[in-house]
Amino acid sequence: MSILDVKDFGALGDGTTDDRAAIQRALDAAKSTGVTLHFPKPSVAYKLSKYIDLNGMKNLHITGDSATILHPSDDTGVTIDAIATSVSMARSAFLIRNSIDVTIEGITFVGGNNPSITVNAGSGVYARNCNGLTMERCRQRGGFSLLQQDNQFDTTGTGDSLTVSAGIVTLVDAAAMFAEECVGQRITISGTTNIVNSGEFVIAGYTSATTITFAAANAITETSSFLWSLADGDRNTTLLNCRSDGVRGYISCVNDSKYVGCDFEWPANADVCGIGGSFAVSGTTVTFTAQAPRFLPAHQDKYIKFAGTTSAGNVGAFKLTYVSSTVVTFTNSAVSPPPVSETLPITGTWWVLNGEKAGVGAGPTAIVQGAGTQNVKSAAAMFGSDDVGKNLRINGASNANNNKQGVISAYVSSTEVTIVSAAGTNETFSGVITVDGYDTGTNGTTYGSSHGFYIFGSSSAAHGRQNILIDGCTFRGNRTCCIKVSGTSAPIRGVRVVNCSAYECGPFFIGGADDANEHTGMVVHNNVLVDCNTQRAGFDSGGIIVIMGSRGTRITDNLFHFTRNGIGSVNGIGVGNPSGISASRFVTGISQPIDDLTIARNKFTADPSQCDGANIFGAYTISVNGVGLKAKYRTGGTLTKHGIPFTAAFPEMASTNVPGASRLLFTPAWSRAVAMRVPGLGRKFWTMISWMWP
Repeated sequence: MSILDVKDFGALGDGTTDDRAAIQRALDAAKSTGVTLHFPKPSVAYKLSKYIDLNGMKNLHITGDSATILHPSDDTGVTIDAIATSVSMARSAFLIRNSIDVTIEGITFVGGNNPSITVNAGSGVYARNCNGLTMERCRQRGGFSLLQQDNQFDTTGTGDSLTVSAGIVTLVDAAAMFAEECVGQRITISGTTNIVNSGEFVIAGYTSATTITFAAANAITETSSFLWSLADGDRNTTLLNCRSDGVRGYISCVNDSKYVGCDFEWPANADVCGIGGSFAVSGTTVTFTAQAPRFLPAHQDKYIKFAGTTSAGNVGAFKLTYVSSTVVTFTNSAVSPPPVSETLPITGTWWVLNGEKAGVGAGPTAIVQGAGTQNVKSAAAMFGSDDVGKNLRINGASNANNNKQGVISAYVSSTEVTIVSAAGTNETFSGVITVDGYDTGTNGTTYGSSHGFYIFGSSSAAHGRQNILIDGCTFRGNRTCCIKVSGTSAPIRGVRVVNCSAYECGPFFIGGADDANEHTGMVVHNNVLVDCNTQRAGFDSGGIIVIMGSRGTRITDNLFHFTRNGIGSVNGIGVGNPSGISASRFVTGISQPIDDLTIARNKFTADPSQCDGANIFGAYTISVNGVGLKAKYRTGGTLTKHGIPFTAAFPEMASTNVPGASRLLFTPAWSRAVAMRVPGLGRKFWTMISWMWP
């Protein structure tokens, strides 16, 4: 097979010249000749002013020698047109439409860094009505996502006639719904007068928008109306060994697809948190020693905040000096009460307010609320003109509407910026201000990272998502949800998440219905989840794996391990309280109930110096509607609460302490199991739970 080189069509790859027209010419040539299109490694990068249109492609192979393509993912000057009907399409690098068997290998897409996902909407690839899209060894840096897929379902219509001549059938539909790209796609015909005319066929020819042809040896001419369905929906996508770094959005998953060996990483700028430790005071200098290595040189001049200390004089936020991975120092000039040397109890928490830069408010003029904006002043120079578009966090304001995050909309001076603020009030403020280039700051609980994968159905109840495999993927630093399988008004079936790993993330998996649709057959198996945290407002639901309305879900052989806690916390929320699995019928009387849920052979371990034992898996480890079944796992050894042995978590051979359970059965074995039926939550809500002693 011959190869076309984009540079032969005028692409320069110098990072400055707009290569869009040259690359479009090369793609058009590849479409007409059916050859491979190659992007040689550029001197800098290929630059696009807007999307490249790949329409009606068949068996197209695009390769790159570690080639980088810059696309305007957050350029507000790039708007919609007749082809790209959304800014997500217009700001992507490749817009692939009505295509079959397109393969992209070895391309790195680079988007912008605007923190708003409504602005930073463009992806490396945006696909609509594509069957058999494959991406291998591709990478996305910045922008919305490596791949947005439109989740379009098959086109359907009512035919007017079938005319047969020498085994060739001419189909006419006056509604004019066909396009040249239909050739090679499958069409299913049903409801014909002659049964031999019903079935699945491959479109061989396009005559006009009303007329197509296909081969059918036994077909019979007829003029009665019938139904047809064109298999042009998004399906059969494969992602192999791809990588996403610092993206703002998610990869949307489609039917009959697999996503294998993909890596996701987000900026590690969440608050760093811990429990316990000790204060040593000498005059106004305080040395704080953590129980475990948590501090980094990058924390120099950040602010550390404490809560739950024995002495009120040690509460507050202080600008730290980095000493070692376990030791920081700071100045505390409080007089009444003064700081004192003490051991921070296990109920006490601390967290480093992270971000690119930090400072404190200017006092009486620090926060001034305007019409839809708020001016924020710092006590010393900390802002720059390049902070516009970044997120500013105000920590510890007395007014709840001021204690928030907001996008910086204007730079005023080195000590003053304007942020977007719908509500707030003038306030004297001397607390901590942080600036971050990644978090979105749309409200007080929103982070910059969205899901890694998002599986959702169409708005039609007749269509959904099914047969999706996510295998061997790695997630690091996602603070929203690694894999979300919900938010749909259509059924989802057969989602398998296996052999993945997540580090320092929020919830790993949220699956099930918040509506009455039938969601069945989800499997979450053999995943390693290290230092994940559930305290993510709007996404916690009490667990790292969260199951909502569904049938036949299996959660098996997963490892939950905590060497630290509160990774994704904001303002210390949830520090010391990571938890494991939650099952919750989301909306009583509306959502599908949870039926046939199996939870077995999951293992939970934790570093006792960093987790409050009784809350390792919390009151909501297995929780239905927040009431009824509440069970705690046991990890082996002695489970403690604030240093006191805790024995109420499934004592051996006991059959009590499970409120709301109508049936409870323990079986003797090294892995003990319990089967429970919870009243009022479906025809049969049987939960299999096991725990293991290491």
